[in-house]
Amino acid sequence: YLPIAAIVGDGVFCVHGGIPGPNWSHLSLAESMASIPCPLREYATNELATDLMWSDPMETDTQELFVPNHDRCVSVKFSTAALQDFLSRNNLQFVIRAHQYQVHLGFKVQKKNQLITVFSSSAYQNLKNQSSLVFASDSKIRIMTIDTLADQM
Repeated sequence: YLPIAAIVGDGVFCVHGGIPGPNWSHLSLAESMASIPCPLREYATNELATDLMWSDPMETDTQELFVPNHDRCVSVKFSTAALQDFLSRNNLQFVIRAHQYQVHLGFKVQKKNQLITVFSSSAYQNLKNQSSLVFASDSKIRIMTIDTLADQM
């Protein structure tokens, strides 16, 4: 089975979508992840798995830590404060996530440089964008952008 998320080194949480929503904020990451059945046959049957697959960062923070994710009609959007609380509670430094199209460069650094969104698909839905990838280790995070725009002309 493929993992839903992984911790790289001592401080990098890698996930498809984002952080768990408010119903999981009282538990550690290890306790939360243990609640996901394996194998997980359908993510929509598990709220935590749904959040890890589909939560997104708020573009502009509100006073709320989490708001409904109306763009996807599932899961939540999380604020900088929610991200920082998640990182602190779990002794993490960064979240690296995917699944959200990033215009042009293929990546975006957000939320006080603690959230990196990487989009590895070039020419997504016939849009012009580069693709990017991340190398994460105990001591460094490196973002590489692959010049795919010439191939899209």
